[in-house]
Amino acid sequence: EGTKVATPNTSITVDKEAGAVSTRRGTVEPGKTGTSTKHSSSSSKPEASIYNGVTAAPIVMDASYPEGSEHTYTQIARAVGDLRQDIAMVNGAIDYTVVQQALDDDSAKQAARLDAADQKMVPQLLAGDVSAVTADYAIIVGSVKDSQIIQKLIEDGKLSGADTITADDAWEAYTIQEVENPTETIKKALVIAGADARGTIYGIYTISEEIGVSPWYWYSDVPVKTKDTISVDYSTALTVDSPDVKYRGIFINDEEYSNKWAKEKFTELEPELNGDANKQPGVNLLCSRSRRS
Repeated sequence: EGTKVATPNTSITVDKEAGAVSTRRGTVEPGKTGTSTKHSSSSSKPEASIYNGVTAAPIVMDASYPEGSEHTYTQIARAVGDLRQDIAMVNGAIDYTVVQQALDDDSAKQAARLDAADQKMVPQLLAGDVSAVTADYAIIVGSVKDSQIIQKLIEDGKLSGADTITADDAWEAYTIQEVENPTETIKKALVIAGADARGTIYGIYTISEEIGVSPWYWYSDVPVKTKDTISVDYSTALTVDSPDVKYRGIFINDEEYSNKWAKEKFTELEPELNGDANKQPGVNLLCSRSRRS
């Protein structure tokens, strides 16, 4: 569960929104190996990393997206909130069991947990002018079609997977890579860029999974192992093309019990569901909300 295997031609991922397995064609930077072996933690304290044992790297994104792309921005911002919390759970700033046991969880409650945690251990969200950000290491997130920050990196020739995610027919594709000096004031950045909202979100949750947060940590109570430091190696870019299968889904047996669980778990649906036996949360709701979406 929650496994990703990358080869020069194929990668297999678990759909973190729908719980489905999708097969994708993967591309890699020319002249480099196609197999990406990553290391999600280190016993020593690295100079620059997602979490170096003292402080967490900030997450940088645009302040907003152009008119007509507001929903794309909202979707990506929600997943960025999950990434901030995931990093905080892995480094121990937030007790992951509290999140697992939460009923009726939402973005406001997530924000409250993040605000209550040790702020040095929580990635700060910096939304706006990237040139104003000074950091040894940062995480930059955005959709290539809407993010001025990502567009500038592509314009400067700093994203090797740009051809894949900027193609006219690209959808749900993404690239992840570490970029040296993405700006004059950021020494190194982990860049997550997607062809669209869903592609960007896939990239975000790829990082969450790699540092130790399973896509099923909430729905199936998969434990999160805390670490003293958190780092990844994307010196070789990981670029994932559009899925071979566009429409994917999952069916869980004993759906009746899943419906009952969903009705008890998501009580905000009660007014709508009461008195109407035809309106049930359904297994699709369970899968789509396995990351509290």
